Amino acid sequence: MDSLKRKMMKKQFTLVELLVVVAIIAVIGSGIAMTYQNLDDHAKTAMEMSDMSALKKSVKHWSAVNNYRLPDGFDSLVDDEGNLYTPQQFADNTMTPAQSSSSQKGLNGPIGYATLEVAEAPDVVLKNLQAAGMKFTYLHRVAAGNANDSTFDAGRMGGSVDTAKTKATMVVGDTEARAHAKLVVAADDSSHDYDGADDVEGNADDTDFSVDGESFKTAAEFSQAQIDSQAVLDAITTDKLAFVFPGGGTTMMGQTAPMNFTDEIITNAGLTQDQVAKPGETPSGAQKYYLVAMGFGRFCSIYQGKAVRADAPVTGKRQPQADDTYSRYLAIVRVPVAAYSAMTGSSEAPVVVDVLSPQGYSVAALRDNFIDDKEKIQD
Repeated sequence: MDSLKRKMMKKQFTLVELLVVVAIIAVIGSGIAMTYQNLDDHAKTAMEMSDMSALKKSVKHWSAVNNYRLPDGFDSLVDDEGNLYTPQQFADNTMTPAQSSSSQKGLNGPIGYATLEVAEAPDVVLKNLQAAGMKFTYLHRVAAGNANDSTFDAGRMGGSVDTAKTKATMVVGDTEARAHAKLVVAADDSSHDYDGADDVEGNADDTDFSVDGESFKTAAEFSQAQIDSQAVLDAITTDKLAFVFPGGGTTMMGQTAPMNFTDEIITNAGLTQDQVAKPGETPSGAQKYYLVAMGFGRFCSIYQGKAVRADAPVTGKRQPQADDTYSRYLAIVRVPVAAYSAMTGSSEAPVVVDVLSPQGYSVAALRDNFIDDKEKIQD
């Protein structure tokens, strides 16, 4: 009997042995969890990179098949007080920040606190953007409670979108766009026959109806132009945009701040430093382009249903997106300093040259810091 008890006791685990087993399982489990977290982060980053690449290709393709036009209604990244829509403000006198929004919401990361600067856009920039099809841009409301809804009063469950307080007409010299809109709205085509499809008389000698240099082939086309022109007159106006230029963005002790991405953005745009002009200064020498940063509109928002980058890649982790953080992808638009005309093809057309994450990282930067960084993968 005693021998049987001794055999049964030998088959039982001691408390120490059980603790060792539990500890081993915990270590293995934590390792698996960490591996999964890294893989999940990498998958979300890869998805973000894919979206950015797809947007860039889509915009370029759409522009190429639409006479080099740009999509209308980009987000200006500027608030209704005329400042960059970013919560970053610096009290340190050794740092020179871009203008910050009093909303304490908006663009975070390097693009918001170190790279962009808001400036009054030169007339040629506004004219060229308008010639390429951009009549409107959107501002952000300082008083709005959510960074991602500050441009739109977005009705939930398929409700309407109210942009009456944020839809802004880009004006040239404060008057040209609105002056043209007034002429179109006031024009009367009731006695005119068109060369277009609704020319009921079929007279070969009819000419298109023109107003202030803008030609209309059909009555329907002119009617739509009047609606668009009335919207220009009803909208608020802006001539401020967010620029990237050599020496711009935040500096420290007179030097470029560590997370100032101006140089990288200029290089990714296929330009050299001496080719980029600075707003407020007359272009000279090799300076052939301005670089304007704008956000994609409401329907390109990546806030709902997907995690976004909300920290710098040096931390090696992704963080949840906060409501007060801007989350739409960004477009870098290259605008020539020479006047562009869609009618004559003079000069170059403005073009989207890069698409960035909401914090301003390029596809290459996300890949280098999240996908190919072996140290972070092993962490």
